[in-house]
Amino acid sequence: NLPLLLTGILVVSLLPFLLFRGAALPVPVTRSFWLALMVYSFVNFVLYPAILRYQAGTQAGRWIGRHDTGAEGLYLLQEAPVNYSIEFYSPVPVMRVPMDSLSRVTAGRPALVFGPAAFSDTLARHGFHADILQAFPNFHISQLTGEFLHARTREKVVEEYAIMRSEE
Repeated sequence: NLPLLLTGILVVSLLPFLLFRGAALPVPVTRSFWLALMVYSFVNFVLYPAILRYQAGTQAGRWIGRHDTGAEGLYLLQEAPVNYSIEFYSPVPVMRVPMDSLSRVTAGRPALVFGPAAFSDTLARHGFHADILQAFPNFHISQLTGEFLHARTREKVVEEYAIMRSEE
């Protein structure tokens, strides 16, 4: 649908130049307003949905909602970088805990942990067995960079976050 949507936005953005002609002040104001609406349409319907795929917390929350994990909660490790979007999108309660107290909090039951995929090794060093259930690309999308926007260099700046099932 993307080519159709882009074509539609392009055609509709040309309409004010065909529909509104003349030298009166309302003509350029109307054209400017119309084109601003087209830019907002592009940002909301094309750009944002494309970059939200790189917000790991959003994708992880949706994944948890679609899959029955049997988890009573989701744990974020205090030692790991914070990903705030998971707290908004997660259908289960999200708790931040230090890695040392994870075994006390989970009381020997398997726990879902969300964080950088590299933390599965850190969990293993602390005596936990961590299986990666699903991995998600992550980028701080409110701070876009040229490397991220360029498709060929995007992989250099994208981190991998994961939902891990952790057991002692």
